Amino acid sequence: MLNLSRPDWEQRIRAGQSLLPDVQPVDPDLAAKAVTIFDKLKIPDVIGQPTFGEAAGDWFRDIVSVLLGSLDPVTNERRIRELFLLVPKKNSKTTNGAGLMMTAVMLNKRPNEVVPSVRTVLRA
Repeated sequence: MLNLSRPDWEQRIRAGQSLLPDVQPVDPDLAAKAVTIFDKLKIPDVIGQPTFGEAAGDWFRDIVSVLLGSLDPVTNERRIRELFLLVPKKNSKTTNGAGLMMTAVMLNKRPNEVVPSVRTVLRA
């Protein structure tokens, strides 16, 4: 497993820096392919149906790259199995999550493989 902790998260937020750890994708080619697929997907519930490449933030594209590029090409094991992402309201959690899931399904090589689940939780 990769260590994705970022103990200096508070300082990084204040400085406007990325919260992603300094980790490179296990499979850079797969990561690049994932981002290419993600960027081409259209967002159907937005006027004009822009692509994620036009509408998604670079911060989420980085997540797509590191998460989906974490498949070890030798062992076929995913080095990142879970992702917890805390995002404020109205920041495209559901839309980005759907794009991530669609990309994961399109990259899937094994029939009937379990694809990581993405969900949002709303608490009153």
